[in-house]
Amino acid sequence: MRQCDSGDGSLCRTVKDKVSPHLKDDNYNLTIYRNTIELTFSEPLESKVETLFANDLIITSESTRKPLSPSEYETKLKIGNPDTIVITIKTRGTDSYSIMLTGEPKYIMDKSGNIIESSGQVFYTNTITNY
Repeated sequence: MRQCDSGDGSLCRTVKDKVSPHLKDDNYNLTIYRNTIELTFSEPLESKVETLFANDLIITSESTRKPLSPSEYETKLKIGNPDTIVITIKTRGTDSYSIMLTGEPKYIMDKSGNIIESSGQVFYTNTITNY
C-alpha cells in the first residue's frame, strides 16, 4: 500500500501489511442455516485457496465428540464478503458443532499472504434442526 503525506506525491512511502487476520469476536454464537456456518475474520481473505480453508479447521460434532473429516464439509468465501468463510456441512442430521483452527494453519490468509495464527479459541454453533 502506498501512503502519501502530501498532495503532490513528494512525501510518499510504501507500507507493507504484515498483520495476520484473526477471527472476529462475533463468532462466539454461530448459527447454522441450511447446513452452512459462517466464520467472520478481521479482513478480506485470499480467495485463491478458499477450498483449502477446510484443512485449517477442526470441526467437531457435539453429539459424537468426534472431529469431522475435511471431506465432510466444504469451505468458500461468502459472495460479496471476502472476510467471511462459509462452511457447508455435507452430512445431514441434527447436530451442533465446535469449530477451532488447527495448531498450524497454512491456508487461511489475507490478500497480502499473512497466515492466520491459531489462538486456541473454540466457537460453538446452535443445533441443526431443518434442511
